Amino acid sequence: MNLTTMNFERADEDVQRVLDGAAGEFRDEFEARSKDLVAVMQEARVQSEGEVRQAAIESQSGDSADVIVAVAQKISNAG
Repeated sequence: MNLTTMNFERADEDVQRVLDGAAGEFRDEFEARSKDLVAVMQEARVQSEGEVRQAAIESQSGDSADVIVAVAQKISNAG
C-alpha cells in the first residue's frame, strides 16, 4: 500500500513512509530517486490510491517467503 497510495500534498511524508518500510537494494535505489519523485509528484499534482485485491504466499523457507500481491491503483494528476 505504501508504494501505491501517495498524494502530492504530502509527498515527502509518503516517500518517507516507503523508505521506513524498505530495506536493502530497493531502499537504496528508492532513496536515491526520492527527491526527483517528490518533485514530479508535486509538479504534476499526482494523487494515487492503491488497494490490495489479493495476496498469496508463493513459497516459504525458514523465516522468509516469496509473496504475490495483486494491486489495483487509481491515479490522477493535473493533466
